[in-house]
Amino acid sequence: MAQTIQLTSPEQRELFGLDGTVAERSQQLKKVQKQSRWGRQEAQDMIIRACSYRELTRREITKALDRSKCPWMIALIEGMVKDGFLTCRSDTMPNGVIVYKYISR
Repeated sequence: MAQTIQLTSPEQRELFGLDGTVAERSQQLKKVQKQSRWGRQEAQDMIIRACSYRELTRREITKALDRSKCPWMIALIEGMVKDGFLTCRSDTMPNGVIVYKYISR
């Protein structure tokens, strides 16, 4: 039969090789999982590669790059459209939401 492990006391945590609190542990993991910073050119190259096979939405582009859809990324994508690296097409969904799709030229 399975036994429940109580990790509320420091002695129990130490017995199972855990030290510190859960908050400290999650902070350590966040530091490890922190995204590396990219330069503008590197980000543009990655976006062009991601959009080279089919049309992608902004969300799909950022997901392919393992990034969040932040204002900087949206401005970068729109700048690439103005510079001629990407082509933009807008669609209207059945619920009235406008979706922008991008493909590299």
